[in-house]
Amino acid sequence: MEYRSNVLTVLNSYQNGGKTLLTTLLAEYCAREGQRVLIIDLSLRCSATNIWIGMDVDESSIAGQLPPKHPDYEPGDMEICERSSVVDLWDGYAVLPHSTRVSPETGYSGRVDVLAGHPEKLEAIVSKYSINCGTTASKIIRRFREVIHSEEVASEYDIIIVDTGPSRNAVYWAALRAATYSVIPIELETKALSCLNAVLQSITADNMSRPLGAPHNNVVSLIPNRVKMNTNIHITQMKEFYETVPALMPPRWVYLPESSVYSALNMKGFASEGLHQIKEGRCNEQQAAGLVCQSVYGRIYSSGTFA
Repeated sequence: MEYRSNVLTVLNSYQNGGKTLLTTLLAEYCAREGQRVLIIDLSLRCSATNIWIGMDVDESSIAGQLPPKHPDYEPGDMEICERSSVVDLWDGYAVLPHSTRVSPETGYSGRVDVLAGHPEKLEAIVSKYSINCGTTASKIIRRFREVIHSEEVASEYDIIIVDTGPSRNAVYWAALRAATYSVIPIELETKALSCLNAVLQSITADNMSRPLGAPHNNVVSLIPNRVKMNTNIHITQMKEFYETVPALMPPRWVYLPESSVYSALNMKGFASEGLHQIKEGRCNEQQAAGLVCQSVYGRIYSSGTFA
């Protein structure tokens, strides 16, 4: 099985760790650089789906929300689900990414599409296919890799960004096995290094399990998140990271500061405006987000030239 696509996983081992925000910032930045981007939402919370295309409230569903109906769905089509989501690739249906407002029609050089998450169905897969189920879990992992590294997907998108959840389940391992790159948001709190080590061990274990000749999942960068440079614990933790894993750290001026601006943007409606929404009166946050995206993008493509 060839690895044809550029697949970037955004992962860490805790909830509210900046994964979806970083996924969103990177996706839009890549589109501004002319890249055709596909976001795949594998988080059980489906936050990326909600941010980019909105989730429908459904009190009858276990999770209380469902992915939106796909505008291209035609009643009676037996090959596609009305609420197409990433789970359909495991259920034997065709999958339909949703388009977003980030496209050439709205002034971008590239575009962002979203393969929606489905909280109820993702939860069912996680519950049914424990990573300890051996062959069954392997089928989940193998099928995901086959689809996103298919010739069709690789020719349609320049980069695929996968937003993951914190739990190391079959879906998490599917994302790792398909990844060619990873970026890890880190929190500068107590036990931050031990949390990072757990993620790095997962990546190492997956790389060792790959077929002979398959590319490894390369950790592009750690991205310090919610940084408060006026607090001793963050200063100390930042120093410890640069001493312990210097090759994985970005330049010292590249981090996402603690800011209510990012918290407000990390919700439904952010993608309707994008990074330029930050510019009005909040230049520090906009600049920080831009530097983070520029650093990650540069390490992936090694072009050395940025807008």
